[in-house]
Amino acid sequence: MYYTWLLLNTSASLNRSYQLALVLVAALLISGGVSSAELNISQNQLPVALGLYLDHFEDVSTELTLEDIMAPDIQWQRSTQVIPTFGLSESAHWFSIVISVDEALNEKLVLSMDSPGLDRIDFYFVQPEEVVVHKVAGDTIAVSELDQPYRFPVVAYEIATANQQTRLFFRTYSQSGVEIPLTLTTMSDLARNQ
Repeated sequence: MYYTWLLLNTSASLNRSYQLALVLVAALLISGGVSSAELNISQNQLPVALGLYLDHFEDVSTELTLEDIMAPDIQWQRSTQVIPTFGLSESAHWFSIVISVDEALNEKLVLSMDSPGLDRIDFYFVQPEEVVVHKVAGDTIAVSELDQPYRFPVVAYEIATANQQTRLFFRTYSQSGVEIPLTLTTMSDLARNQ
């Protein structure tokens, strides 16, 4: 009799634990419980391909603004590709990553995207919910408007001081294929590899 009681109570406890776990997972999914993509870098890690560290949101309407994208109800998806690729797409694609630096770097950092075919990329550097810098790149942007005059998109990374975070949002749109080979590197490494 005791063994029957123990078996029934153990089974009921396991069932309650299983149900609680399901409720917690459902709550996380409903609330968009995926945390922001984050990367903490140091000098010896550079260059870093950012593909696997990016969060992605497809804007089918192509009309969302940065303010819309920063809303808490946006359902970001973590990238699973080293080079996120979306083929021919009529959508705008938004990406986000939080980058922090654990020590002061002696060199200027740049973001480079070895994909000269993207029509337009808008980079937004945000520090606590305030846009610090907005930069544009792409093959439809006049050379005089580019941050760096390279054949592919290159922008100086507007970095927070050591131990602070900068959230980078960027929006891509292109009538040709959408491919995001984004790398964070130093200006000297970029120049050396050209």
